[in-house]
Amino acid sequence: MPTNPPCMNWSKVASILPHLWGLVLFILIFYRPLSSYALILLGAAVLASQFIRDKPTINWKRGTFGLTILLSIFLIYFYGFVQHMDHSEAWPRFEKKLPLLFIPLIWLLSRLSWKDIHIKVYLWLLAGIFTSGIIMFIGSTAAFLQTLDWHQFFYHAFTAPVKISAIYYSWFIVIAIAWPIPDRDLPFSKSTHGKIKMALAILLLISASKLFVVLGGAILAFKWFKNREHQKFHWKQMALLIIAGLLLIPVLIRTTSLLDTNMTVIVQDQYEHDSSFNGLTLRLIQVRLGFEVLQKEDAWILGVGPALSKSKLDERYKAHNMYTGNPELGDRGLLAYNYHNQWIETLVATGIIGLTFLLILFSSLIVRAYHNPLFGSMVIVCTIFMFTESFWEREQGLVLFTFLASALFKTDSID
Repeated sequence: MPTNPPCMNWSKVASILPHLWGLVLFILIFYRPLSSYALILLGAAVLASQFIRDKPTINWKRGTFGLTILLSIFLIYFYGFVQHMDHSEAWPRFEKKLPLLFIPLIWLLSRLSWKDIHIKVYLWLLAGIFTSGIIMFIGSTAAFLQTLDWHQFFYHAFTAPVKISAIYYSWFIVIAIAWPIPDRDLPFSKSTHGKIKMALAILLLISASKLFVVLGGAILAFKWFKNREHQKFHWKQMALLIIAGLLLIPVLIRTTSLLDTNMTVIVQDQYEHDSSFNGLTLRLIQVRLGFEVLQKEDAWILGVGPALSKSKLDERYKAHNMYTGNPELGDRGLLAYNYHNQWIETLVATGIIGLTFLLILFSSLIVRAYHNPLFGSMVIVCTIFMFTESFWEREQGLVLFTFLASALFKTDSID
């Protein structure tokens, strides 16, 4: 009985892999606990593809340098975990770093490039964003009918029904806005794509932090000005701009706290339990506490270890009499907060060695984006996000970033 040639079998697997990549991102937004299983399924499919080829291959061509940097950072974290394996936080925090190992390996084992998957992954990303957005609207409407509070439609209250932070949901939206994909490659018209981007912008205004509103708005404005000669301004676009302006009001209200910023609070030695911080001053205080941890532990070279970095920060919170919550109410106060800065988070956990590799990684991404300008917006967004959130400490942040970085390092990415 005749059998299909290996190349035909590979083509069938190749048609499935882009959907599996997209499924990972969809689940990451919609129901994060299942994302690990989606990654395992993707990895199993890529491994299976190795056995149906004439010659199993690994992509050792140009671009492997960047993937090797990601794997090196994982090894640095692994070494830090090994030093404190008896600590209760060692395994849970180590598990969160596994995407640094799995995703680059999957890219190395796969023949697929960014060109092969970017359309299908983009569609899955949109599906995840809009499916979650619909559920959020339904949940927010139900909450509004009970409370008559319009705040149910904005920021963390809006994203609560899907149990995703507003900051991370808005990050996915900005990445979708910045996604480097020509209209001609999409299975729908250019005008439909324009409507999708406007819908993304509205979701961004509803859910986003101030940073992502600025970044998302800047990317949309850049793309509009770049293509303005080929576009006509219709009354429908004017109506959407008016709606966007109205939705911008809650963002501006949240921004007013920055107008009363008291920078002297950053250098205080002791705080009151009711001391007031805004997003800027709290983040600067956390940077200061990170340097205090390194100095106190004399851990500048190797860091205090990923398993201990959070507990050492908690000790600094307590030493400065910062608010640590009310255990009877389940309120952890600032003990629920990390460094809110991935550069500092990495420095405290892995020392100068780990930070050096992280800087090499981002330098390489910037160089790759210079040669592939379509990726520039993504790299800029991720680089700035590193200063405001420790997003490698969350599975949603690390998986999305590692996927994007690995795609950009792939040999035959967008030319």
